[in-house]
Amino acid sequence: MARCLPLLLIAAALAACARTHPVTISHPASAGTVTSGDVLFEYTPGQPRVDAVYLTGDFTGWHPTAIPMRDPEGDGIWTITRAFEPGLYRYQFVTYAARWFSDPASMPPESLMSQSDVRELAVAGIRGW
Repeated sequence: MARCLPLLLIAAALAACARTHPVTISHPASAGTVTSGDVLFEYTPGQPRVDAVYLTGDFTGWHPTAIPMRDPEGDGIWTITRAFEPGLYRYQFVTYAARWFSDPASMPPESLMSQSDVRELAVAGIRGW
């Protein structure tokens, strides 16, 4: 059994990598904190490919299909641009199979380390906050 452990660990690591779905937030401001206005959320394809992706968070009451993302070119890159007022927002992404996942491009805040799939987006006002 001890000889199998390294192989099991490698298989588990490879399986975890196969399920990773890189997601980025694009905005002129620094990642994670933006000024009020439009924020572009982008889902970059991973394996397996999905048929639908949704953006959800405390700004939607955590409804899993409230904000559908779009893949206009059919290349597996899902995007949505949303306007946000100044404030702190928590968000996640949901696939068509109701699988919730986090934004790996954003680390969870310390206050949410036990809920590591939840990410925060800080939206600052014009005068700061």
